[in-house]
Amino acid sequence: MNILGIPGKSRADNQLVNYAISLFEGCRKNSINNNSLLKTNIKKTDLLVTTIEKLQEFEPTEIKGKPVFLVSTKPIDKILYKSLEFNICETYYLPDIEANFDNEQAVIFSTRLRLELIKKVNHCRYNELKIVPHTSSCGIERSAIECGDESDY
Repeated sequence: MNILGIPGKSRADNQLVNYAISLFEGCRKNSINNNSLLKTNIKKTDLLVTTIEKLQEFEPTEIKGKPVFLVSTKPIDKILYKSLEFNICETYYLPDIEANFDNEQAVIFSTRLRLELIKKVNHCRYNELKIVPHTSSCGIERSAIECGDESDY
């Protein structure tokens, strides 16, 4: 599966887009900001991760029904994104990125906010990309994604 990150205009949006695509384990990930390269890479991708501002720069025909995961450092206007003619599968808002994101380690500080993003990434993986999780014989998922269970105690 190919995941394409289209960074936003601000540094904070770029960090969040890149962090979100890094959570898609087992997928090929690419982050491109060059408009001429975007058009050819969109055709090859299975999921786009971007901001609403960048998404509005595209025509729906350029995306052609590909699922889109919107991330933002500003509250996402639900009326606006629902009015867009794109296949938006998930949205994620990270409030106050300066207080909630560690630039050096490229991770969200808040366990609650990090788990919320991981849950939405997994929803896209399982429901949009149809990546079936590896389960043990007892049915418990043994995900390689850090979920915060034991690491934050």
